[in-house]
Amino acid sequence: MQINGKILFYNEQNGNGIVITKEKEKLGFNIEDWDDFEVMPAVGLLVTFKKEGKKAYAVKVFSQAKDLSHSIAKANTLKQQKSKQNIPTTKCKNKALEKIGDELNALLKDSSDNINSLNAKISLSMDISETMHEYFNNLKKELAKRQGYIKVNGRLDYSLAKRFLWTTFNNLTDIDDKMVTLRISSVSQDLKFVSKLKDNFDKKVQYPLLAFEDIFLSSQVEYTLVKQMTKEITERLNLLKNKEERLSLEKEKKKKEIEQEKDKEKKKQLIKELKTLNGTYVDIVHMMAKLQEIHKKNTKRLHEFEATYRESFYKRFQAEAKKYQKNITEILNAQAYLLDFILWKEAKTSKAIHEYFHELDINIELNTKTYLQYYLSTLDEGKAGEDTKELFKFYDYLVEQQKDYILILTSDVHDAMDYTQYIQGADKNLYVKSFISELESIKWAMLNTVKIIIIEDTLISTTAQQYLDYYHSHIFSKPKIILIGNSSNVKQTQYSINATLPKHVQAKQLIDTLNALL
Repeated sequence: MQINGKILFYNEQNGNGIVITKEKEKLGFNIEDWDDFEVMPAVGLLVTFKKEGKKAYAVKVFSQAKDLSHSIAKANTLKQQKSKQNIPTTKCKNKALEKIGDELNALLKDSSDNINSLNAKISLSMDISETMHEYFNNLKKELAKRQGYIKVNGRLDYSLAKRFLWTTFNNLTDIDDKMVTLRISSVSQDLKFVSKLKDNFDKKVQYPLLAFEDIFLSSQVEYTLVKQMTKEITERLNLLKNKEERLSLEKEKKKKEIEQEKDKEKKKQLIKELKTLNGTYVDIVHMMAKLQEIHKKNTKRLHEFEATYRESFYKRFQAEAKKYQKNITEILNAQAYLLDFILWKEAKTSKAIHEYFHELDINIELNTKTYLQYYLSTLDEGKAGEDTKELFKFYDYLVEQQKDYILILTSDVHDAMDYTQYIQGADKNLYVKSFISELESIKWAMLNTVKIIIIEDTLISTTAQQYLDYYHSHIFSKPKIILIGNSSNVKQTQYSINATLPKHVQAKQLIDTLNALL
């Protein structure tokens, strides 16, 4: 069943509004429920809609609203014409005075039209629970859409990474714009959205008054109306004050002219003009007093309304916000990690980026840590500004998060286990990863930073030379290499063998060689 009503409140920023029926029942609606493509929602608009619980949907402009608005406009015109009889007018030959009079008449009329509205009592449109439910429900929906990011196997502190992550993104895409895949574009855009969402959320948590104003007060129809009209009164008072000062100067000037004028007729005219000025001046003073009284009353009403709900809102908002802080941070950090990962993964396959670093003689593992390390190596930390100090802090964080590994690849699982045991027994702070599968080692190396490779000359499915050729074709880094076996079996091309050890090398010899390269 169609119901008729009027839009009592509408917020253009979030698309939420309230309609009121003839029976004074208030129903909420959203821009998604708006069903009229010719006219946008606006306060005072007559509408027709369907009802479901406390919600209105299929909302559209009432078909007779245009005719009705014409009738209202006509009635207002007659009312205004009638009210003009009570509005003082200013008539004199002096053009400057005529201008002041015209401005004053318009101002008095405009003010008198709104005085009754300003005296309206401020009542609650939506209680604290309703406004908080609306805000957190929208936040919950956005986070629910992105719960899949929680499954990402890694996190990158976005608060630390933000500046350099986007610098890296811009630098790499400037070198090769073709590396921006649909996935990179999608993740980067969504990261920006969630970042803004979190910034907005964090500001509300940090500044409860901001949350109170944005979430609660902005949803109060009558409060918003009184607030706006109080602002308009302040503007009118400033205008009236300026006119009062101008008229005071004009009166003094006119008095001097009267004193100096000898001609009786001219003097008579000047006295008449002074009386008009005095009348206008009195009207201004009267209107200022009236507006100041209304302003005082409504300012008090605003403060009382705010004081009634402020502390209760603060407590409930802070308690509710705690439920979302961890989740939104985790999603953002997971997105940052994912963007960083897929960005460098794509960069490692980009010929343009390989050539760019090669021309600059930059020989680094392609990841954020080594790229940042290269950038910071050109700076003096002691002379760095705050922004650069933040980058050094971010680098320390990356060192903790992204470990440098020693990769061991042998044809025999027992040898791999022995070498791992030798190294970790000598230094527990070294990170070791061992394999007998060439393919699995390559997959792992693509996701981690390898500083040293310990490799046998003959592997299960291939040779050390073939493996290293493949490694350097797919992973843009040049770790140091310790070859176990016969070096004559390896013809060095893109890489160099840093040390050669015999088969079944003893622990001490392996550790000494390793320490020399670290």
